[in-house]
Amino acid sequence: MKANSIKLILLTLLVTSCCLMLANCGDDKVQDSGGPRIVGNLSQAATMLDIVLPADCGNVSDADSPLTGRVNNVDLNAVKIVMYSTSGVFYGHIRVFADDGTFSFVLPCGRRVRLVLADSDWTPPDSLDDGPPDVANSVLATYWDIDRVAGGVSGLVRDAFDNSLVPGVEVSWVISGFAGSSITGANGFFVVGTVVPSGTHGFSFSKTDYAELVHDGVIPPLDDLVREGDSYPGDYPYVENLEVRLPPLSASLSGHVRLIDPVSTDTVAAANVEIQLLLSDRLVTNVMKDTTDANGLYSFEQVPAADTLSMVVPSFVLSAYTYGPVDSTLELFPGSTVIDALLSAGGGGSYRLISEPDRK
Repeated sequence: MKANSIKLILLTLLVTSCCLMLANCGDDKVQDSGGPRIVGNLSQAATMLDIVLPADCGNVSDADSPLTGRVNNVDLNAVKIVMYSTSGVFYGHIRVFADDGTFSFVLPCGRRVRLVLADSDWTPPDSLDDGPPDVANSVLATYWDIDRVAGGVSGLVRDAFDNSLVPGVEVSWVISGFAGSSITGANGFFVVGTVVPSGTHGFSFSKTDYAELVHDGVIPPLDDLVREGDSYPGDYPYVENLEVRLPPLSASLSGHVRLIDPVSTDTVAAANVEIQLLLSDRLVTNVMKDTTDANGLYSFEQVPAADTLSMVVPSFVLSAYTYGPVDSTLELFPGSTVIDALLSAGGGGSYRLISEPDRK
């Protein structure tokens, strides 16, 4: 009975050992380890490399962060660790380990390296543009992360009407709590000089004689860019190219506001009536206002030549009658546009186009 029990225990241990061995025979696809990505056999890399990546030091300038690690279960004299920069360019290699296999070096904050554990006589490629080396033969394990998108934004600024490239436009932004700016060159080209994380970011474009405009740039999340089985040495790059059409302040708008007399149906000039010109959400200045004179005349100068403006007469009471509100969407072109408003007692009214510039 005792001998049978011992045999049963040995058999159980043998089965368990086989199961563990099979579990450690993973495939060579990119696998997600819950943050950093292990390229190659997950069990093999996890067994051979124990890495602590550099800390994010926030926005402290000139700060350093240690990267430490340990090599396990290998002959320390027969291996080396090859390091690559976040762009995949060869960075250096380590051949000196402590007796327990640990190593450590200091990096500037934000610098992340990709580690390849290989035989000591393995010759590393100059870059990893085509992805990591296969985990086979002289390469024992590789380890790096692509846990964020390193986004970039660039583009062209054009005049919204003649399509010419506009130099000297100030492009400004606030990203991750820090402000920055750039100026378009002679060819209207700009580059946002900072790494842009995933998300929607607003960029402001301003220049004298043009309307200030806000345009969004969108950097997709990592999951939308990396396909299953993909690998990339470092932060995943993505560039958003914008073409911004900046409306010139080359339009003017004027006209009369008239009231329909509720008794005689004659029209009379509406003095002291507020006129509002509402600009679209992407234009920074939201409302322009004027008040009609004694002849019911209103006037706006240096108006954006754009197609998403609205002209509004808010509701008001005069002689016990209520007039307005009335509004209309406008498309203004460079030059002078004349529009009259005709308001009815009891509310409501209409606009009439009197004249506009030639549409070139």
